[in-house]
Amino acid sequence: MTDTIAPENTTLLTCEQVAARLNCTVDYVYRLVRRDEIAHIRFSRKMIRFEEEEIERYIRNHRSSRSLIQRRGQDRAQSDPAE
Repeated sequence: MTDTIAPENTTLLTCEQVAARLNCTVDYVYRLVRRDEIAHIRFSRKMIRFEEEEIERYIRNHRSSRSLIQRRGQDRAQSDPAE
């Protein structure tokens, strides 16, 4: 999960940016890093970056099944023509 080289066209995010995306604290992002629960690139002890695509994948993988069911229901309601 760690110590990978990001492709040139990849957007790298800071801990602060990831925290904003996940709607959590920066400390929680660091905890995810320490537990190796979230893909990251460590350039130095204090410089950690995240590939935007990996953060999106993390969000998809941690979405609850209930929210998926609700989302599918909303998608169907929007796609069905009104009678």
